[in-house]
Amino acid sequence: IESDDFAGKTIIPFATSGSSSISNAGKELQETYPGLKWQKGRLLNDATKEDIKKWTKK
Repeated sequence: IESDDFAGKTIIPFATSGSSSISNAGKELQETYPGLKWQKGRLLNDATKEDIKKWTKK
């Protein structure tokens, strides 16, 4: 984020984690980089290839 230009782009965070959610990370990213366009992130635990394909086509 710090070394690239994300102007005009939408950023959608994602994570894989066995024990925590993504909600706090998403909140912290938005607070740290308020000038960027964010969409709600998603935790992809146990996601299949098909799940990821569906999610990225939205």
